Amino acid sequence: MLHWFKRNPEFLRQESKALASDSNYNEQCQYRDNLFISHGNIIVRLNKVHRFPILIIYTDATPYRVPMIFPLQKNLSNEQVKELASLKLQEAVKKIYADIQYYYHLRHQNNSGELCTLEQENLDSGSRFYGITTILQRVRDWYAGHITQKFPPDSEEVEFCSHFNFVDQEIRLIYPEHFLHDEFIEGDCYATLYNIVPKGGYYLNNRYLYFGAFLDGIGKSGLFEQVHINLENCLFHEKLKTSLDLYNHPEIVDKLVADRLLLKAKWFQIDIEPKPFQLFKELVEIIGNSNYDIGFKRIAERFQNSLDKFPESFLIGIRFPNRKGINEFQLFKIYESDLPPTYILSSSSEEKVYSILGRYDRVEAIEGEKLTKSTFHQRNSKRADYEILQKVSVNVFGVGAIGSEIADCLAKAGTGELILFDDQTIKAHNAVRHLAGLKHIGMAKVSVVAEILRDHNPFITIGMNTLNLYDFDISRDIDDNSIMISSVADDNVEGFVNEQFVIANRVAFYVRSLRGGTSARIFRGRFYNLNISISNKYVIFGY
Repeated sequence: MLHWFKRNPEFLRQESKALASDSNYNEQCQYRDNLFISHGNIIVRLNKVHRFPILIIYTDATPYRVPMIFPLQKNLSNEQVKELASLKLQEAVKKIYADIQYYYHLRHQNNSGELCTLEQENLDSGSRFYGITTILQRVRDWYAGHITQKFPPDSEEVEFCSHFNFVDQEIRLIYPEHFLHDEFIEGDCYATLYNIVPKGGYYLNNRYLYFGAFLDGIGKSGLFEQVHINLENCLFHEKLKTSLDLYNHPEIVDKLVADRLLLKAKWFQIDIEPKPFQLFKELVEIIGNSNYDIGFKRIAERFQNSLDKFPESFLIGIRFPNRKGINEFQLFKIYESDLPPTYILSSSSEEKVYSILGRYDRVEAIEGEKLTKSTFHQRNSKRADYEILQKVSVNVFGVGAIGSEIADCLAKAGTGELILFDDQTIKAHNAVRHLAGLKHIGMAKVSVVAEILRDHNPFITIGMNTLNLYDFDISRDIDDNSIMISSVADDNVEGFVNEQFVIANRVAFYVRSLRGGTSARIFRGRFYNLNISISNKYVIFGY
């Protein structure tokens, strides 16, 4: 491989000189072989002078990639650093693994041990090269944070879960907006299994993705408040159609939880964003808003009627305002200690719960992601006005190769309602051009496309109509304020649909593939009593 320092000799000289003279860094040695490596100590001058050993490794992607910075438990010898420089990158990282200093909360530190010295910049501003002086200053500030507890700010992209060294590898939670409403202060939350990612080359274990259904519990008044919500879309069970059914059929709920089809957890509202932690006793204190006894009492009261044995683990969620004052929800898995204390028979249910909870110590954070309308459409905000699109209703006539793609683009853009018209089913040869695949053979096109659209945008309303378009009646089947798009590939069917639009004096958009897909036709037509006038010129383009 062509080493970066052969391509950028001037940058190498600048970096080498800066490493040797930086006031925040006391370099002990640097070597250039297969890798360019520097080793020394970060200097933090506060109440006294603090020295923190680090290792700096420049990769072959330099200067496009910033150097890798690893905190170390101790200083290395010159011979060790020289040997590391002679290795390939992955070999060197593996070699120093045992010497890396891990900070369990991982604020600005990856699981690999490497520090995150630069947050991602605005992609529209182009690439920028950062010299080692800027990077060492940020590393110095990070180390100072471990002394002052005032860390450099995280970027908006950083999730709370990323600050934990112990993250559960089996469960991931997608939670909706109503998980963040503050009408409740603690209670139960439920999530339904959405997908299973099987173990294989990438994951060592099966990964279970859950989609939050709802939460309820105790309101600010101190009274339990039942949330009345329709759960039929969650597909829990045929007998679980409302939130009240979850309480009326506890045996079904327990079976679904045991089969991993349903996730259930106790959750608690806390006052401020907590600092990262790793032990159950720390979580107890957090739930008590810095008071361990209050936290333990809150947990014991919530688990009093549900913790009647010694599970290997159980779940607890917290909701808290982040540094921007916006609520976040975080789930944790609590594990029983390897050496739990002896269980003492208790005379009261409260003492029993206290005794059981005392057997747990280790905590793993569960990856979670907030899915709200605002967060979902944030990436499109500068290209599609969701405030306008969410109020729009569009009818798509024909959801074949082109129609299905049009519907998909409209759904992703944030169109509020889509009504799909098509009476055809998926055939094998459709898969090469259609949004659907071979697994959908024999299924109605409208139902397949609707399923895919919901998977791409859960906030959209989708209507399906499988009527033969020769039976189409615009006065009966179309809302007056909706938009029409026709991608029908049959001339006779399209002619009949056109006639319906003419009768109703409606505007329609026509999209058609021509000459076997070598060109396309798109135009917008406004019709007046059988007289067609084209509002926008049609466009023909090749692809």
